[in-house]
Amino acid sequence: MRSIEWRENTLDTSKQAVTSHVATMNAATAQIITASQFDEVDTEAISASVSQITQTIPEVTKEVRLIAALMEDSNNGDRLLDAARNLCNAFSDLLKAAEPESKEPSQNLINAASRVGEATTHVLSTIAEEETPENSDLHDLLLTLAKAVANTTAALMLRAKAIAASCEDEESRNRVIGAASQCALATSQLVACAKVVAPTLHNAACREQLEAAARNVARAVNNLCEVCNDATNDPKLKNDLLAAARDVSKSLSDMLDHVKLSSREYASRTSQEMSPVENVIIGTDILVASNDPQEMVRHAKTLGQATAQLIQSIKGEADQQKDEDMQRRLLSAAKQLADATAKLVEAARLCSGNPQNAENQNALRRAAEELREITTTTANTPA
Repeated sequence: MRSIEWRENTLDTSKQAVTSHVATMNAATAQIITASQFDEVDTEAISASVSQITQTIPEVTKEVRLIAALMEDSNNGDRLLDAARNLCNAFSDLLKAAEPESKEPSQNLINAASRVGEATTHVLSTIAEEETPENSDLHDLLLTLAKAVANTTAALMLRAKAIAASCEDEESRNRVIGAASQCALATSQLVACAKVVAPTLHNAACREQLEAAARNVARAVNNLCEVCNDATNDPKLKNDLLAAARDVSKSLSDMLDHVKLSSREYASRTSQEMSPVENVIIGTDILVASNDPQEMVRHAKTLGQATAQLIQSIKGEADQQKDEDMQRRLLSAAKQLADATAKLVEAARLCSGNPQNAENQNALRRAAEELREITTTTANTPA
């Protein structure tokens, strides 16, 4: 009986770990995309993202092997290992395309990132063994809304093309074509970002990268409108362009509204449906990924509540134990969690008092990571 409970706890914890690691890699992948702009490349951001991916892949493969070994259906285990191999291959292609000395066109990087999104979706759905309709709907709707942005941007390109054709001098025509090319690239990057982060949209860092990609599209559209307005005096061409730009803005707003709504729905489902261990693990991931100190403090308070529930659950289990040694171990685990929670609360208090202090923010992240580590160890302890 205890071995069954240990197996289930270990499976749940490892699945959460894989989901967390995949979300981290997806956010890094999305950052590689958004850091490669038409006129400049943020090599520092790309280097940091590449480093994050290469460090995380071994952790994912380790957890995946454990999950595959513990799955009741060996066929599911084999499918998971195949999905993980495909994921590693997709990341390998991405890293090659992201190399600074790479002469490949930017579209190759976007295509490689899209394959990462498909591979991570396959891994996560295989781990879950059954996909929840809610997650599938959120995933599909995000991709539909991203494609709507692409469609409205394509219509805008046609309006810009008409203005370019009306230009009498080659310099103005080339400026319009250049601005349109920037707009097309930013839109392609947005769609690729959406494909990458869709399976892990609950992760704050993934949402931030998608929002950054949306801002890049908005900037590119604004720049295109300015260039086109300077290139023509034809009121009809200008009005048609403005109407098309408004459609792009509307489609971007629709997509971002969906991102905000899905994050709120996920937070609601997390607190209502997930186990105390899952709540703590996901709560720490969200806190550590956040770059907003006020959001970090707010997540710390929510995390404190989740930890309190977990501690009560462990103490309740200890009270029912007839094995004195097991009872001592459970109570020791509860005390470790309580101590780690106290550190988290104190770190959150200091961060709240001086939110812009980088050391206070890092101390809060470290406290959350320590709490996560203790929670994972507790969940993996055979009972």
